Amino acid sequence: MKSYPKNVLSTADLLQKLVQNGMMIADVSAAESKLNEIGFLSASRLFFHLYVPATKKYIPGSTFEQVLAIYKFDAELRSLLFDMSGKIEVALRARLCEAVLQFNDPLIYLDPSIFKEKGIFWKNTSSLASEIARSNIIMIITMDRFLFGPLLKLCLLAHYPNI
Repeated sequence: MKSYPKNVLSTADLLQKLVQNGMMIADVSAAESKLNEIGFLSASRLFFHLYVPATKKYIPGSTFEQVLAIYKFDAELRSLLFDMSGKIEVALRARLCEAVLQFNDPLIYLDPSIFKEKGIFWKNTSSLASEIARSNIIMIITMDRFLFGPLLKLCLLAHYPNI
C-alpha cells in the first residue's frame, strides 16, 4: 500500500500552521473549538482568497475572524436559499397537480397529446418512471390502492430535476 506523503495534522497544528503563514488568530482556543465544530475542510475553502501562493503566506492583516464571518454568511445564505427553493418546489408541485387535476383523469400526465414538447414529455415520463421504480417511500409503494394513486405519485415525485 502506498503511503500518504503528507502528515495528518491536529486542529491545534493546523492553527499553528495558519499563524506561521501570517494568519492572525485573536483567540486560539475559540478558533480550535470552532474548527472542531465545522471541520477544517469546510473552512479551508474560505482561506484561499487571503492566501498569496507566490509567498506562501496570507495577506498581511488577514484574520481567522474574517474567515469565520464569511463562513457564517455562507451558512446563512445557504439556509435562506434552501428554505426558499423548498417553498418554490412545493408551490410548483402544487400547481402541477392542480393543472393535471383539471382533466379529471389520474393518468392524464401519461398522455403525450396534452403536451406541446413531445421530447420533454418522454424525458419527464422516463424520469418519473425511474423515480417511482427507485423510490422506497412507503406511500409510493402502496399508493396504487387509492383513488388517484398515479397522480399522487406524480405530485410526490415531482421535484426540481423532474419538473
